[in-house]
Order: sequence, then structure tokens, then C-alpha cells
Amino acid sequence: MAALLPAVEPVSAAAAFIAGLMSILSPCVLALIPVYLAYLSRLVAADGESGSHSCYRLAVFWHALVFVAGFTIIFAAMGATATLIGRFFLYYQVAVRRIAGLLIIFMGLVSLEVIRLPILERSRQWSVHTGTGFVKSLLLGMAFAAGWSPCVGPILGAILLYAGTAATVWEGVGLLLIYAMGLGIPFLIMGLGFDNLKPVTAALVRRGGVIKVITGIFLILLGIAIYTGFLGKLNQYLQL
Repeated sequence: MAALLPAVEPVSAAAAFIAGLMSILSPCVLALIPVYLAYLSRLVAADGESGSHSCYRLAVFWHALVFVAGFTIIFAAMGATATLIGRFFLYYQVAVRRIAGLLIIFMGLVSLEVIRLPILERSRQWSVHTGTGFVKSLLLGMAFAAGWSPCVGPILGAILLYAGTAATVWEGVGLLLIYAMGLGIPFLIMGLGFDNLKPVTAALVRRGGVIKVITGIFLILLGIAIYTGFLGKLNQYLQL
């Protein structure tokens, strides 16, 4: 992962990837995955895709890949914007890092529901009525990222705050690309086996409370590591 994006420190890359995995394990995201995949499968049918079952599943996978590309574009743009804003405060980088750490801890408390934040409990539903085939899949992926489901909000917000402390714009983009990989790779795997997906997602949704606790603890630990500078020191240590 670090080899693909050399501008991103290994520990930071791992944190971003884990955050992506936690995002897709969020109960509300898991509940939506079968809906998205069913919609993509309808697009395949609308394109007149025929042939064996394996060919049909592969066609759904390609649409899922374009869907992932759609939300990756939005996340990368968010990372670049967060870093550009952060660079305006470069002179106050220690203060910015500590504020980011405190806000990420706050996001962890929101995930644990110790603190309620109504704005993160509302999702913006975007409909895609234009375009056909792969264009529609791309737009749907972009709408997914722009809509921010309630469970993704705290995790994505934490990664964006961390991207705001990045030294370069490319590093900020890299963090969000790796976050998108953590979110996208499981989605693609599910796309290959979408017809057997319902029992798996149902089981994970039932354990949503445990997942939310794990996510909250992860964000609090990440926030503490950023606030204290421990994450940066660990990245430097691994480069020796």
C-alpha cells in the first residue's frame, strides 16, 4: 500500500485503510450495500447483458468497480481540499495537529453515542436519473460519497481532519485514496458474490452495536496518537 502511495507514511496509510474497512462495516452502510448492488445488477440487465451466470456476475463487478471509482474521485477531492486548507495554518501546525486530534476524539465519542451530533445523523439521499450504464454507476458512486451516510460521517470526518495536517496535498489525497480502498475492496468482493450477500450483511448488521464501539475506540486512540504526536513519531521510526 505504501509502495503504491510513497507520499503517505505507513502507519498513516494503515489507519486510513482500517477506517475505510470500519466505514463499510457500519450498520447503515451494510444495510445499503445490497440495495446498491441490486441497482447495479438492474443496470447490467438494462444494458442487455446476457450469457452465463458467471458472466452476469462479472458484469455486475465491473459496474461495482465504476461505482467505487465514483466515490474515490469525491474522496480524493475532499483530501486535497482538506490539505490545502490545512496548509494555510502551516505556521500553527502544532496547534492545528492538536485541534485535529481533539476533534477526532470527539468523533469517536459521537460514534460511541456518548455525544449526539444531529448533523451526522442525517444522510442526504441523492438520486441518479441521468446517464446510462457505466455513467450511471459512476454518478451513483459520486452521490454515495457526497451524501455521507450517518455512520460514515464520524470516520470520514476524522480522516479529513487528519488529511488537513498533511505536509503536502498529494499526501492528503493519498490518505483519502487509501481510505477509499478500505471501503471499496470489500464492496468489490461483495459485488462478485452479490447473490449470496444477504445472510452475511444481515449477520453483520445484528452486530452493529459492537462494530460501533470498536469504531469509536479506534477513533479515540487515533485522536490521542495525533494530539500527542505519537503517530508522527511512529511513522519516523518505521522509516529508519
